Amino acid sequence: MKPIKKTAKSSTRRERRTSEPRSKYEPSIKSIGEGRAKSPASSGFRAFDAISQMPVMMWVADLSGARTFNKAWFTFTGRTPDQEDGDGWRQHIHPDDERHCVGTYLAALASRRRFRTEYRVKARTGNYRWILETGVPQSVRGRLAAYVGSAIEITDRRRAKELDVAQIKFWAMVATQEPISQIFEFLAKVIEALSDKALSCLMLLEENSQHLKLGMAPNLPKSFIREIDRLEIRRGNGSCATAAIRRRPVVVTSITDNPLWTNVKEIALAHGLNACASVPILSKGGLLGTFAFYYADVRKPGGYDMRLLRLASQLLAVAIDHDNHQTALQNAEQKYRSIFENAVEGIFQTTPDGGFTAANPAMARILGFSSPEELITSRIDIKGQHYVQPERRAQFQRLIDTHGKVEGFEIEVYRKDGSTIWTSENVRVVRDENGKPLYYEGTLEDITERKVAQEARRELLLRIVTAQEDEQRRLSRELHDQMAQHLTAVTLGLKSLEIQTSGDSVDLVKRLQNFANKMAREVRTIATQLRPLVLEDLGLDAALSDYVEEWSKQSDITVDLHCNGLLRRRLPVDAETAVYRIVQEALTNISKHSEAERASIIVDTQSNHIRAIIEDDGCGFDFAQKMRTLARDRRLGLINMQERAAVVGGTLNIESTPGIGTTVILKVPV
Repeated sequence: MKPIKKTAKSSTRRERRTSEPRSKYEPSIKSIGEGRAKSPASSGFRAFDAISQMPVMMWVADLSGARTFNKAWFTFTGRTPDQEDGDGWRQHIHPDDERHCVGTYLAALASRRRFRTEYRVKARTGNYRWILETGVPQSVRGRLAAYVGSAIEITDRRRAKELDVAQIKFWAMVATQEPISQIFEFLAKVIEALSDKALSCLMLLEENSQHLKLGMAPNLPKSFIREIDRLEIRRGNGSCATAAIRRRPVVVTSITDNPLWTNVKEIALAHGLNACASVPILSKGGLLGTFAFYYADVRKPGGYDMRLLRLASQLLAVAIDHDNHQTALQNAEQKYRSIFENAVEGIFQTTPDGGFTAANPAMARILGFSSPEELITSRIDIKGQHYVQPERRAQFQRLIDTHGKVEGFEIEVYRKDGSTIWTSENVRVVRDENGKPLYYEGTLEDITERKVAQEARRELLLRIVTAQEDEQRRLSRELHDQMAQHLTAVTLGLKSLEIQTSGDSVDLVKRLQNFANKMAREVRTIATQLRPLVLEDLGLDAALSDYVEEWSKQSDITVDLHCNGLLRRRLPVDAETAVYRIVQEALTNISKHSEAERASIIVDTQSNHIRAIIEDDGCGFDFAQKMRTLARDRRLGLINMQERAAVVGGTLNIESTPGIGTTVILKVPV
């Protein structure tokens, strides 16, 4: 037994020495098939008889590398055993894959190991198809006798893998905003490479929607591209124009005799193009363009090519829509930046806690800073550095927290040099997706000149109103003190005359007495309306009570009057006068225009102002329309009420709804 083992070992060593190449990888590609030794069958390897009829592509190779193929291989390649003899089997390997394929094979032979490789071979259809090849060394009685290999077609799997990789890169290019032309070129080349000998062409819709312009055609003839650029979208102008019209895929298997190509078939045929399939590129906004495959031979595109076309159109729609969106966004940003930089009004952004984060040049100029950067870095505490009255910041905060925006918010602010100006702000809150405030943004207008003009106008109106009230007070006293006394004397004289008169003259004297009494009452009414003495002597509460009682009798309208906090309290003369006159004017309007049955008046005092609310249940009106009509017709009742309130620093709001009634709300600071 020992000699046998020894012989076996030495035999194995000799075998290894004789079979090993001179270097790790020496055999050339040309050596394959040279001096074909014994066939696998003649060398004692009998497996070939078993695999020759198998439906899977298989082969057996001897130790020289020469292969013998089974029937399934010849069916797939369309070649004969004689054509595959020697190096013949290498001739239908794709040129780009030959070196890798044969190199892997030789390295496996040299190292006596199994191998696995993928490459493209030309099929009987004339197209290259991907196969996965596996080779396994086989031994007979302990000695290496041959290699057995199998091959399966993996074209669809390879295409799917390549397509997946391509789509990942496509989405990355879109996400990183690569130039749209580069995205077009990449996708057109990838789709074209995966197709069955097609030439791709992307056409884009022009803005006027009447022509298709060239987007990308990597391998179409340049002269053909020039001919079809700016192709008019009309019947007879080929597959792309028809797809744009119909909004669905168009397949033309023979351009020569198809009416869809009537106008442009000579151009295609002159460039060796005989078939074309085109699909529209659609989005929610409509047609974006078309994507087409051109073929050199007359044929109907396979199902895979049509799937590629549809996929390309979908991806291109995304890319074009994204690019259009980005272009629109950039244009909007540029427009906003231009407005931001050149606006006359100040534009700004602040943090919710009160620090400037952005400002335009106008904002810096209004506040006296040399640049927006200086403003942002210098003014970090809006409440303390910006507001002349810091308590106004709290009012601003309440308004914006409640409404999400503030409009026409007037504040006095500091400039850089310490001087003050009046500004009007319009501000809104910008929130995140959870509703949390991110920042405030708004506009600021310098209204100092307007405020000065308003104050001058207010002072002028105040002087006019004061002069008017003084004159009315003088007339009221004259009527009360002089005219009323004279009428009283006349009444007394007529009473004496009545005693001394008899006959028909008595009736005349009585009529004169009644006329004198009526005149006395009217004088007292006029004197009261001009300036009620009770307002000066007893205050607003008593004056309103007297006036409302008399007005209710004359108008036959029920009035509820409630005065809170006015008993035995005197307010500034200007405030009392303004409230009295506005209530007086409101009741006059009710009696003339409202057709009301009831009215109510509430007057109360707050810590720093007096409020009056006058309501009625009358017909109501459209306030905005009424104000336009009053200004046009020079009927100034409501306008005078507003101006009287403004003169004393108050506000007057009128709310009215047709068919429901009117509410007047007056607030006057005290």
